[in-house]
Amino acid sequence: MKRCTKEQIENEVDKARASITKHLWEGRVYKFSELRDIITKDEELANLIQLLESRGCFVRNKPSATMAGQTVPQQAVVLLTASTQEDMEEDMDTVEPQDPLFSPETGVRWEGKLRKTMKEHGLYEKHNTDSDLLSGFKKYLRDDHGIPNCKQEVDNVARFLYFMDPQEPGLQFVRDMEKTRSFFTKLSHIGLKKQTVANYLKNLKRFLRYIIYNTTLRSTDTLLHRDCRAYRSDLGDFQKSIGKQMSKEITGKRYTQMAKSSQTPQDCLRILHVAKKDFLEAIAKGTLNEELDTSQSLLILYYLQSLLMLKHLQRAGVVKNMKVSEWVKREECVLTTGGDRSRFFVIAVKVHKTATQQVATFSLNEEEQHWFHIYFTQIRTRFLNSLLMAEDDPANDKFFISTSGNPIYNPSNDMMRLHKKYNVPNVTGQVARHTFETAPKCGFTNEEKSIIADYLAHTTATSEKHNRFGQPENICRAATLLSKLARVGDSSRSDAESALSSTHTRSVATSGTCPEMSELDTLNLFIQQHPVSLEGEIPKGKIRKVITGVHDRQCYDKWREMQEKMRIDYVLAYFPRRQPSSHQIVKYIEKQGWQNNKPSVEKITELWQPQEAQESIKDNKHIKKLVKSQKWKGLLVTDDGDKGRRVVTTRKFQKGEVVCDYHGTIVTAAEGKEMMKTLSKEEMGCFFFFKNSQGKKLCMHAQTFPCHCHPDRDTFGRQTNHSRKRKNLHPEVHKMDLGGKKEYVILFTALKDLDVNAELLLDYGIGRKSFLGEGRDLVGLEG
Repeated sequence: MKRCTKEQIENEVDKARASITKHLWEGRVYKFSELRDIITKDEELANLIQLLESRGCFVRNKPSATMAGQTVPQQAVVLLTASTQEDMEEDMDTVEPQDPLFSPETGVRWEGKLRKTMKEHGLYEKHNTDSDLLSGFKKYLRDDHGIPNCKQEVDNVARFLYFMDPQEPGLQFVRDMEKTRSFFTKLSHIGLKKQTVANYLKNLKRFLRYIIYNTTLRSTDTLLHRDCRAYRSDLGDFQKSIGKQMSKEITGKRYTQMAKSSQTPQDCLRILHVAKKDFLEAIAKGTLNEELDTSQSLLILYYLQSLLMLKHLQRAGVVKNMKVSEWVKREECVLTTGGDRSRFFVIAVKVHKTATQQVATFSLNEEEQHWFHIYFTQIRTRFLNSLLMAEDDPANDKFFISTSGNPIYNPSNDMMRLHKKYNVPNVTGQVARHTFETAPKCGFTNEEKSIIADYLAHTTATSEKHNRFGQPENICRAATLLSKLARVGDSSRSDAESALSSTHTRSVATSGTCPEMSELDTLNLFIQQHPVSLEGEIPKGKIRKVITGVHDRQCYDKWREMQEKMRIDYVLAYFPRRQPSSHQIVKYIEKQGWQNNKPSVEKITELWQPQEAQESIKDNKHIKKLVKSQKWKGLLVTDDGDKGRRVVTTRKFQKGEVVCDYHGTIVTAAEGKEMMKTLSKEEMGCFFFFKNSQGKKLCMHAQTFPCHCHPDRDTFGRQTNHSRKRKNLHPEVHKMDLGGKKEYVILFTALKDLDVNAELLLDYGIGRKSFLGEGRDLVGLEG
């Protein structure tokens, strides 16, 4: 540096200064929440922080002494209510990940009118979510409830805590109910939807549940813990009031949408026609195993989501919660119409936005099934490769996943991106359902109209009425009828027919006195506009007669009858195993807060039946078939040279699922030990010793290779390697009826979820408990 100019020396000094500044701020500063995620024990965490600080490091957002005692213990708490929020209007500003198909205009969503209004009223500021109290709540949502997208919920709680105490987040707000009511009243007055206000309430109640049951507050501050419980109970009454207002708001919105909607079925499906050419080109590349770029992969993902919501009229919750297991279990159905045979594939989705006792079911034709297969085998697999880079590991097997490998967040947003890419007016899934529900069904029989109505409502009423049609067949018929309905009214129909259909629709929406509508048609239309629900109330007479007309009394009685049945099923589901007493039933009904149309205690007692037990493993026909054939699916024997032969998975296995069996010959334990003595040191032994239910010691050996019953294959069980620490299989003994003869079978079940290419490992150890679980000693030797 001696020969450098003054300017060069100053430049080097500036670089050094910047480097040391970066080191001081980034290399020596740690967040308390990040350390908490790594170390959960308080004592160990305190020692680590003390060591870092002694070496000149700084720990940000370190909790105070009073909050240090409120650490989340490692125990799960199961909530009684579902946490997912689907199809809900988001009044808050959100930022969504960008992708090649959609780039929103910069700054549009950040400076909304609602956000400015919230700031003016002091409702938008929030505490740092990395504080100990809020970071613990965030960890609780992610780990205990499996909610990866919990940022909005934590932010809502942070805003509430800031309103109650701007200095620091604490729990003293539970002693100020008046200020709490002021917060929620202000939210309503500034223009937030009742649905969003109810969302804030639900988030706050879950936060209090975390504080009450998942922290050490009970032992550190008994009085505050008691106040938290009382405060949460008071919020329940406030939540009921908001819930009623929310129901009225949703009903009014649906009615307005019904009156103003001028879409046709063709308008709803327009995006599918416009984007189909590019979509089929991408599918063709996938069929030929050619590499797809990100834009084409996203096009396939968004198109399939739009197909389910616009053509098959499924709610966004169905698309979001559809699982791989439900796709794998799809049922093939052949429908014969006019001499033509058509193949369909029926898929049932259990978890979605409707009642838990209703299953959303739809059918795909052969071409659509091929599209989904290409997505599942290529696109989804590619997205899963980026899962390790994702912040949160999804705990379920969702069928539709994003480019990050996580489950999709909002199918409606993905469909909006597809509309924007092709410059087509956006149509939501709710509008599509309403359009097909109210479209004139000229030439349809009453039975066909009922099939469409049942399909859209996820019920089996028509199947129960017309026993000659099974439910899967009705689902396929509904798909055919919806396709026919989409073709009716296209550009080929006459102007006169168009005018007639338009007049018919307007007359139904305004006067409700269409003389051509039968009682069944009127009931279907009334239920579509005022769906039957557990908490819903039937509209008053004047509002009701706008649709029901001369059939008002019949529709009124039928609606109440359907709601009563729904409530009876809901109460019965709460008592699955033991028959409840009359007092228990009355108490549970009162807890629901139903004012009218309460189900009868006598009727519930009469209808109650215990839930049927699931089919046991030993009686499972599929497992018996695999035991006899030894053609276990999803397994492969590989030879890696250094590691030797090992058995790996070629598909995923769920925890508790039967993976394979240990196939061999049953002998007595004494005979097995004599066979072991004859083996040389270099020779491999394959023996399993166990006791049957009578305590008799037996042995299953697989020394004979190949076995006399399967001379063409080497079984998987005898080739499974040993590991005490990394074992992922558990052996179980069952006595099965195999071809009229009772035989002992040793099944290997998964100890945890197994991914693709996972090696099967079993503990060969001595002194373990019995396979049968009676607590007797077991000797398991192999190799």
